[in-house]
Amino acid sequence: NDYSLFKIFEDLCVGYMLLNSIVYANDNRMEGKLDNITLFLDTSIILRLLGFEGETHKKKYEELILYIKKNSTTISINMFDKHFDELINILDKAKKNIEDNKKDNISNVTKFFIENNYSSSDIQIIINSIENKLEDLSITIFSDYGYKSNENEYQIDESQLKEDIIKKYAYHNN
Repeated sequence: NDYSLFKIFEDLCVGYMLLNSIVYANDNRMEGKLDNITLFLDTSIILRLLGFEGETHKKKYEELILYIKKNSTTISINMFDKHFDELINILDKAKKNIEDNKKDNISNVTKFFIENNYSSSDIQIIINSIENKLEDLSITIFSDYGYKSNENEYQIDESQLKEDIIKKYAYHNN
């Protein structure tokens, strides 16, 4: 009957499954460390790592990241720029909810800020320093979606293919 306790248990189970899938904890053939891990974190994980959904979540996700770091030789922790925008929007919404003194139908982040007596100006300070907080956690905002043909020799540049087809078969349409 305790929904919040159930949610914490659910998060721990999901974290444990994620951990096992990343480090192959149940695979007895696995030896040594993982090389060159690139990890992309979702907004909800970032919020929990930053502590905006409570200390329990923060500690568990910090343990998860620490475990991954210990079991990999090289790791890059990232979040997509779209998730960064989502993070800012969630914090902005929490700030607005506090300014409006809204207490119903609010996010866990807003509940956290209300329960810990954050003011809207406190949240604005967090928003202004969020990139530094991510940097402290060694999280990079990823925005390089460009196609690199020299790194993808077996992939086809669809735009170029379309141009080539049009050029080659254009005489049939004339």
